[in-house]
Amino acid sequence: TPSSTLYSMTVGIHEYRGIISVSPVDKFVSATGSSNLPNSGNMASTANANDLIFGAFMQMSGANVVGNPGANFSFRVDQPTSAVAEALYTEDRIVSSTAVYAANITLASSQSWRAVAVALKGS
Repeated sequence: TPSSTLYSMTVGIHEYRGIISVSPVDKFVSATGSSNLPNSGNMASTANANDLIFGAFMQMSGANVVGNPGANFSFRVDQPTSAVAEALYTEDRIVSSTAVYAANITLASSQSWRAVAVALKGS
């Protein structure tokens, strides 16, 4: 039976070129927490030297909370508030060596958050 509770979702669509088309995911990691420093946690060391590291973060308070990208990352989406869904922040960076990577941002105030990071193999 259908639930009477309605849920909403924030969706961000990103398009990249230069990512291999067969088995593009190198590594993936996710985390949840409550602070002003959302962090995906460290992914296992990447196997591919030329990866795109993509991070996505959601904070669930509904408050208008400004965010800043992590070191060496560029913000792609900075939607700090939403009256109907979770706030969304996304960032990315290109790396040129295998290593352990994480995505992180800084929020203006402490919030409950979810974070994911994925390393996509560059061609």
